[in-house]
Amino acid sequence: MGVDVTVRMRGPVVWDMSEAEIVRELDDITQDAAGAVAAQVYGRIGQNMKGSFKHPTGYYQSRVIKEKRPHAWAVTDKGVIYGPWLEGVGRRNRTTRFKGYASFRRGMQQVSRQVPRIAGPVVDRGLDRLR
Repeated sequence: MGVDVTVRMRGPVVWDMSEAEIVRELDDITQDAAGAVAAQVYGRIGQNMKGSFKHPTGYYQSRVIKEKRPHAWAVTDKGVIYGPWLEGVGRRNRTTRFKGYASFRRGMQQVSRQVPRIAGPVVDRGLDRLR
């Protein structure tokens, strides 16, 4: 599951830098905005777990991290073997009464509605650096 972000600029733009420098700066702005969104998703997932888990040991929550990857940000449980079962997307969820907590899915849905509010100020600050 992911979130697409589109930035539209209107009007004349004059920058005193090379095209390669502009591309690098725009990539940095995009990464900063994606990082801000990932931080919000990470926080929501933690809140969802805290409100849903009946008898938490803390282990699973400690495995959930926000990490920067080469071209994206990710929030992951670092491959915990029973993560899909807790989320409700594992094979065993089809045959048991436990349908999962959907902490990741709910966190993503909760934040996806707020992406413009989260990323907008980050993008604005980045574009100010280009002016």
